[in-house]
Amino acid sequence: MAQLILLPGKERSAFKQNHPWIFAGSVGRLEGRARPGDTVEVLADNLQDPSYLEALQVQHAKISDPALTPSARVLQTLITQKISFQDYALQLSAKHATQLRQAGLSPEQTQQAAAQAKASLEEQKRLEDGDTESFDAYVKRFHEALKAPAMSKN
Repeated sequence: MAQLILLPGKERSAFKQNHPWIFAGSVGRLEGRARPGDTVEVLADNLQDPSYLEALQVQHAKISDPALTPSARVLQTLITQKISFQDYALQLSAKHATQLRQAGLSPEQTQQAAAQAKASLEEQKRLEDGDTESFDAYVKRFHEALKAPAMSKN
């Protein structure tokens, strides 16, 4: 397959567009033979990092073998372990919670969390102090709204 090498700096505009065309002003050179409308491999000339091409190869492998996709790996786990998706999600959540608890927070993160908690409690108190409706009245109004939702005027 022919390779179309983009000019340095043109990869962002070429790849962010939501269409399959590359405009002539973005083309640095063409390696191989291709006619207008042919499918080519598009490469950026200024990417010195080989991890970019490696990442593309990993994604291309997923196209060739759907069993490599994350969703297929999850399905395989469900089948192998004979569990529901809900059970899988709960297991994964518990595993992540354990890892996060073991890692802990940095002193800066702990300080930030404490400040956010304090601000949240102060905001909650402000809201509650300004509330003039009883809880029972709120619940009644809430249930009435569920029974007869307002119609959109659009």
